[in-house]
Amino acid sequence: MRLCYLSILAEPGTYDRSVYDDIDGGDNECIWIENTFGHLSGVSIHGYRVAEGEPVPDPADGDLFILGGSYNSVHDGFPWQTRIYRWLEVLRGTGKPLLAICGGHQMICHMQGSTVEHVPGGFVAGTEAVTLNDDGLASPLFSGLGPTANFHFGNQEHVTDVPSGARLLGSHERAPVAALDYGGGWFSTQFHPEATIDTLRNSWRITRPEYMKNYRETADGFRLIENLIGMVTTAASATP
Repeated sequence: MRLCYLSILAEPGTYDRSVYDDIDGGDNECIWIENTFGHLSGVSIHGYRVAEGEPVPDPADGDLFILGGSYNSVHDGFPWQTRIYRWLEVLRGTGKPLLAICGGHQMICHMQGSTVEHVPGGFVAGTEAVTLNDDGLASPLFSGLGPTANFHFGNQEHVTDVPSGARLLGSHERAPVAALDYGGGWFSTQFHPEATIDTLRNSWRITRPEYMKNYRETADGFRLIENLIGMVTTAASATP
């Protein structure tokens, strides 16, 4: 399986790269993904630093696509955001599966007419519980996680309403649209299932160091990613 990871971490100059100086790979999110999931059998990971000017992948070059999170807002209007929106439209037409995370989640919802605004009361920053509804409990994406799972959050904005045609899978008390199923193998989450405790902690090291203590170890995010890969593998093996 070819897993393509699109990094949209930040427009250069809009964040302090040095917060990741003690992380293997520095602020190169694609290296983080390779380090975290490169051990998975039968999966090859290909990274694209789109916010750094690298091109988006051709949908033909991947079997599964993950669109990462971002320091930037959907309201910023950077050129790479326009390229992502166009790419999402093309990818949707191919039927290829996608998981969009945090900023990527907000981009998909925004392009489908949902409102993205600041979280009341400030940042959601820490390892927090997500409550699954009946659709979430029945979804293979959350297989083995139970009615409440713990995931890493790091966001100032959130999606306020479920886009037309999507199904809500899980909610957080301050980010009610926490996980969505769009059908056709497309999912999105406000939380970060791909992130390690170190990468999320370090993101606050300079601007909000008091948030660093809010994170704790959890395997639920990695289980979600493994579930997603298993779903795509099963679907591929069932295709004549």
